[in-house]
Amino acid sequence: NQSCAIDMWSCGIILLSILSHRHPFFTAPDDLTALCEIARVFGTKKIIETGKCCGRSVSFPEECEPYDLRELCYRLNPSISELNLDDSVFDLLNRLLEPIPNIRITAKEALTHPYLRTL
Repeated sequence: NQSCAIDMWSCGIILLSILSHRHPFFTAPDDLTALCEIARVFGTKKIIETGKCCGRSVSFPEECEPYDLRELCYRLNPSISELNLDDSVFDLLNRLLEPIPNIRITAKEALTHPYLRTL
């Protein structure tokens, strides 16, 4: 049941990898580990909510709070501060990496996002 929303997620992962200088960002060897890695970044509550929206049930042994993606990128890539990035890049990043597919930014919306107008 994939839609173009998965392509937007992929764009978000690529942008996250570029900003964080972590390539690849997720390195799980299997689906279960991948789900845990994603939950660690986006928080278990959001992943549980995403599962419900997709007709799936998921649970975790412990709760993880989400990371702020801007702070995560700066922590993983301290040299990012030298780039003088417009803050709108992190808004775009958050909208691309919205876990719930039906509220994730669309390609059309992304192309008109303020960050892309600054380039």
